[in-house]
Amino acid sequence: MAVISMIAEAIKTSLNVDIKVFTILNMAVIQIMDVIYETPILSQINVKGWCFFVHFDEELDIEIVINWYSSLKELILVKTSEGFKQETIKNYKCGINHFSEYCISKGAEIPSRVTKSLLRTYLTELKEGHTATYCNSRLSQIRVYYDFLIQEDYLTEYQDPTRRVKFMPKQQKLLVIFNDREVEQMIAEAGKQKNKFHAERDKLMIMIMADCGLRVNELTNLKDENVSTESIFVDKAKRGKQRMLYVTPPVAQQIIKYRRVRDAYFKSKHIPKNQMFFRNFRGENMKNDGVQKVVKRIGLKCEIRATVRVSPHTFRHWFAQSQLKNGISIFTLSKLLGHESISTTQGYLVGLADDSLIQSAIATSPLLNIKNKG
Repeated sequence: MAVISMIAEAIKTSLNVDIKVFTILNMAVIQIMDVIYETPILSQINVKGWCFFVHFDEELDIEIVINWYSSLKELILVKTSEGFKQETIKNYKCGINHFSEYCISKGAEIPSRVTKSLLRTYLTELKEGHTATYCNSRLSQIRVYYDFLIQEDYLTEYQDPTRRVKFMPKQQKLLVIFNDREVEQMIAEAGKQKNKFHAERDKLMIMIMADCGLRVNELTNLKDENVSTESIFVDKAKRGKQRMLYVTPPVAQQIIKYRRVRDAYFKSKHIPKNQMFFRNFRGENMKNDGVQKVVKRIGLKCEIRATVRVSPHTFRHWFAQSQLKNGISIFTLSKLLGHESISTTQGYLVGLADDSLIQSAIATSPLLNIKNKG
């Protein structure tokens, strides 16, 4: 053990060691320990955030210590295999990288050295210039990371700094969404564009988001074979939750128009067919930011209230609110939205600013109905 400590400490203090020298020294440690203990080992040297760790036979009773880099890389591989979308994985990577850099700067060079106090200090400093929602999202990412370490037996539950660290309270803001007139106006405005391909495509995208409640990522990942005049099959949904959505006659008619114009347009431009349903004028797959730009551009031509956020996701909120107005159950709405549980749907709808919803809630109040029956 003295040999391990001496070599590890020597390299640990040499922060400017050349990578080639580092590799040679690392292999030297492995060879030396193979000779001393006559057992296979795995080692990693602590250089600017990397930690020295060894794995011996269990009889030697030496603890495995992990580093930030390799454990995060392993977490990303696991989340990718579980079907998490790339944007979510990117957020995990950026968030945990930022946290690990902060911890290393404070002396916590490996995950097991992070304390609750250090985590709370990090979140407090993070709050300066960021919202509570942003900070809570970062805490969620850190929790996922430590849950993974515990699940893989890299750490014990008692080494988890996120235990009993509460989320920051956040003020619930009222969601001011599109009204019916604004939705109708945007659909009509999209269809007025001079470019026929853009007109039919943009009109259909807005109609599907408004009438089916799709997320923008689900919209851009629709395959041509999964869209018919009767239904839309969403196979690229959040957390891999597939679902089938009914297509209403107005949307079905627009699907026919879009396909006719799209196929004729690409044929005239000698653009080969593609399996994706929505494509840009070059024949490439539509991207999320492309849909965002379309919605904002059309919104600028309409009389949208200044308090409304003009975005694809606002159509999803409008869909949810409209379904509630029409008497749909929260359970059915949860299925249509692709939520994992009803609690997610309930939280999703908290803060919707609409007088008709308030009146509807009063009209269906269980206590008031009991009194009326009496």
